[in-house]
Amino acid sequence: MRPAFAVVCAAAAAAACVSCQSHDKEQSSAQQAPSEGAAQVVRALEWHEIQGDGWTMDVPVSWRRERPGHFRAVDGANVLVRVRRNPIPLSLLTDANLKDIQDNHPSYVLGDNLQGRVGRWPAQELTGRLTTARGTPVVQRMVILDLGPSKVTLTASAHASDFLGLAPIFDRIIHSFKPASELLQGKPDAPIQGQ
Repeated sequence: MRPAFAVVCAAAAAAACVSCQSHDKEQSSAQQAPSEGAAQVVRALEWHEIQGDGWTMDVPVSWRRERPGHFRAVDGANVLVRVRRNPIPLSLLTDANLKDIQDNHPSYVLGDNLQGRVGRWPAQELTGRLTTARGTPVVQRMVILDLGPSKVTLTASAHASDFLGLAPIFDRIIHSFKPASELLQGKPDAPIQGQ
């Protein structure tokens, strides 16, 4: 397996993806149950709950903490959690995140743009492809959750050939994310450009 690249989680909550839709297309976690092989991969890993600034989530024990909210796997996959306490509309944050990706990675091509829920939270999910400065093809899945006063952006990225194999691990991490009550009440951060 080639090294995975990035899972960026910029913050607020995830439990279980109830449904997502793209235009007339609807997907649900019940329709997309993981294969038995994928479930075995996730079960084979040892997991532990880690605590961040206003959140908790599960990560594999073999992953190391590089700095607050940043965890890296031996194979190169990593998770970065960033909390944004700001009651901006979900659509504005989605547009800002998409612009940031496109500004930093001109090769980025958006694939799916889905709306739905993750647990009880409204969510927007973007999946796209990019090529890094080193020429590495990457698939990126960004899930933006709306907690009201806080938002979370959970971004799972990996080498294009590894992404599907890592998806069950990324899903477990994302679905284990829990906000503390302070994220649901929130204190405003600085406004996002354009607000």
